[in-house]
Amino acid sequence: RIGEKSGRHSLQVLLDPEDRIAELSETNNRFDFDVEVFGALIADPLMPRPNQVLPVSGPTFSVQSKMSVEFDIQGEFEVSIDRDFTGPDVVGSGLIDGSSNLVIWQAAGVATGSYFWRVRLSDGQDSGPWSIPQSFQIAESVPLRQVVWNQSSREVLEVGGGKDVSESGDGSVRRVLEPPPIRFNSSTREEDFLADGLRGTAVLATDGTYLYTNRFFSPTASYPGTDVFERIGTGFGGTVAGQNFGPLSDLEVRGVAATYHGDGFIYADDRKGHSLVRISPLTGEVDRVTVPDGLLEFRTGFVFDESSLITSDGTYIYNVAAAADGTRRQAWTVRVFDPSDEWSLVREYVAGPTSTGFTYLFTDGIIADGKYLYLIEFGTGLTHRVRVVDATDGSFVEEFESDQAETDILNGQYDWVNNKVWLGQLN
Repeated sequence: RIGEKSGRHSLQVLLDPEDRIAELSETNNRFDFDVEVFGALIADPLMPRPNQVLPVSGPTFSVQSKMSVEFDIQGEFEVSIDRDFTGPDVVGSGLIDGSSNLVIWQAAGVATGSYFWRVRLSDGQDSGPWSIPQSFQIAESVPLRQVVWNQSSREVLEVGGGKDVSESGDGSVRRVLEPPPIRFNSSTREEDFLADGLRGTAVLATDGTYLYTNRFFSPTASYPGTDVFERIGTGFGGTVAGQNFGPLSDLEVRGVAATYHGDGFIYADDRKGHSLVRISPLTGEVDRVTVPDGLLEFRTGFVFDESSLITSDGTYIYNVAAAADGTRRQAWTVRVFDPSDEWSLVREYVAGPTSTGFTYLFTDGIIADGKYLYLIEFGTGLTHRVRVVDATDGSFVEEFESDQAETDILNGQYDWVNNKVWLGQLN
């Protein structure tokens, strides 16, 4: 036993140390080896996510400590074009002081290209192990739903496992993320789990590691759950699926939708026609952003202080109403906003109704994956449909039945980190 002491230890294993067994040779009865114990200094890298594309202007890296908050921690980051970090190009941060178990570094002088990054923690005396290297890319602009690697094809396929990738003629490897529409039913459902201590999870946003969720708010009905966003593990990024990591912030947000965006923030509806709540998942800090052109109320399509459906594909934020030209259920009206350009209105279009000439009686969920927009029916009868339209112009793609009758799914978000769709329940 080595107790609770961290550091380097020399261990020795002896077989038959009292020489009770007669042997022809005793030269293999002893083995010596060294181990290094790092204690609680285990780094939990937060951002960027694997394969994420970052802007060349001020790429930001962050790590979380699993130590208690009363301990002072420091973080040390490194960026390199080589996975083994042995070349002369390594860019290091040196030791950076953390706050509330979080260390953030904004790198400077990193040119466009493909890189690896790693991080380790220090308590001022001992340093923990380096984290597993993760890949990312620096680009002038972020490409939509594809990651372009500049390393050799062999290296990329070895690192990424070769799933959903293809080799280009120039020797680079591109990730192919243009599948047919995702279907939300029992044949495609990979897993379902309970969120510890929560009953209603209909408002759901995700960064791939955590689900940020609260209940669906209605002034005329009381659905189960809490109005405070809780942080739930997805099972990815070192988390335990369903584990409740506690409130994201202490702010009560009464709305019908929320979404995580590519800028690293969560945006949530709270029944305001020209603004949204913005929450940092790293710090829990809350403020508001203004949407100059306004958000469509999800039943009428008018802009006023009421609930709005929103979702993100990582690049744009979509706002959908089951109304057009002032008439409810005539069609779906879609507004597409660019948060990086002062929430400018990129485009607006109308997606036609179903074969009945009307939209669903209740459209309470929307998903955007960068190629398709999914309009989710809350079915009170025999149908539980999902209508898929082109995210660019609203043209019809297909319609399918979800497994809502079995699972009670209502709304959620596309997770571009893990290429999954996460859906929460109304009850």
